[in-house]
Amino acid sequence: MPVQTKRQVRRGTAIAQETDSSESIGLLTFAVGDQDFALPLGAVEEVLRLPADIAILPDAEAVVVGTTAFRNATLPLLSASALLGLPTKPSTARSRVIVLRIGAHRIGLIVDEMGAVLRAGPADIVLVPHVLSRGRAEAKIQAICRTDRGARLVSVLSTDHLFRDDITQRLLQGGQLFLELLQA
Repeated sequence: MPVQTKRQVRRGTAIAQETDSSESIGLLTFAVGDQDFALPLGAVEEVLRLPADIAILPDAEAVVVGTTAFRNATLPLLSASALLGLPTKPSTARSRVIVLRIGAHRIGLIVDEMGAVLRAGPADIVLVPHVLSRGRAEAKIQAICRTDRGARLVSVLSTDHLFRDDITQRLLQGGQLFLELLQA
């Protein structure tokens, strides 16, 4: 699949709000390990190649990879595999950084490989029952998107549920991202 190194996209609302409408929503798909995931296009600012100059943070939690320079600021880089509780693989030339915004904070989510942009209607997206949301992972799958006439399932994430609820609330209230993650 062709991958653009940078992609500007609009900002939007959470999955639950978007799936209530009768219009389709855009989903940016990506792979972590051998699984397909997606984020609503409205949550994504850009997609970047994995930078070569990452300042590693020693003794940080597994989810915290480090920081990199981005648009005259510092961009925290987090591991999607660690957030999802999946085994971490070494970065490759296909690895990408999905730049997201949570409140006033930009974060970079490192993924193994980019996929396509999908358009999905409300009938294609099923919210995940709470009983299936149990586990050790910090990020929670919010919905499942059925593509290719139901032959392929894509797990849909929401920026509202990438971190534990207490961390997300503090970020939305203006907390310092790395301080929040390191104290978690």
